Amino acid sequence: MTDKIALHCMKAYSEYHNEMCEECPIYGETGTDHCFEDALEMTIKALKQYGALQEIRQEIEHLYKNNQHFDILTIMNVLSIIDKHIKEIEG
Repeated sequence: MTDKIALHCMKAYSEYHNEMCEECPIYGETGTDHCFEDALEMTIKALKQYGALQEIRQEIEHLYKNNQHFDILTIMNVLSIIDKHIKEIEG
């Protein structure tokens, strides 16, 4: 299951969106219960990754604030890479 299909599935299951299962590219290939469970597992994994990136970012900031031996440019580059990935996850 791709991210795009998982997102469609989650939206189709929600009352707040207009997507329908019948519009899904893999409609009919699997049961909707199984499809939703796969999408839910992907969502849980993505949220865990997002949380891990946030925790890593906080730890790096904490290390820098408590130890002036870090090169500010290096820290800023590391934080910008993490921020880039967080933005990708956030959409």
